[in-house]
Amino acid sequence: LDPLTGLANRRGLARYLDSMLRRGQEEVSVLAVDLDLFKQINDRFGHGVGDEALVEVAQALSGSVRAEDLACRLGGDEFMVVLATANPDAGRQRGEQVLGKLAARPWQERHPDVHISVSIGIGAGRLDDWDGVLARADAALYVAKEGGRGRVSGPLSEPSPPAESSLAQSVQR
Repeated sequence: LDPLTGLANRRGLARYLDSMLRRGQEEVSVLAVDLDLFKQINDRFGHGVGDEALVEVAQALSGSVRAEDLACRLGGDEFMVVLATANPDAGRQRGEQVLGKLAARPWQERHPDVHISVSIGIGAGRLDDWDGVLARADAALYVAKEGGRGRVSGPLSEPSPPAESSLAQSVQR
């Protein structure tokens, strides 16, 4: 587990994916979640406030998953939710739920000048195409960020971007 957030870490993610394969799970949806402007929060308000923001995001994510799903922190301000379904509507609904939970938190009462939002990219597909699912989630995450942050994008229907996506590299580290 990640010691700050209590979410699964990369090792926990690998174990979870192995257990999915053993159970015969064939399809997944991945929500690539990135805290918006996190470096600015740390630089302007300090790492303590940055850590609080990470914990807030982790709580919103963990409160939005079912028992068969997994929320994890990959590192820094990168999070992931793996859903045991490739239903694109389920991924989008879960992403919108996370955005709503973060918007409803009384963050402004504690830190009036800090705004927490996340961008979410959704990839869906077969578990045996894990790299492709990650690449699609990563591409959708960039679409969400370019669209103004604080939004959900995907799943994208166009072909996967090159396998050297930043999310795929991050998970493999």
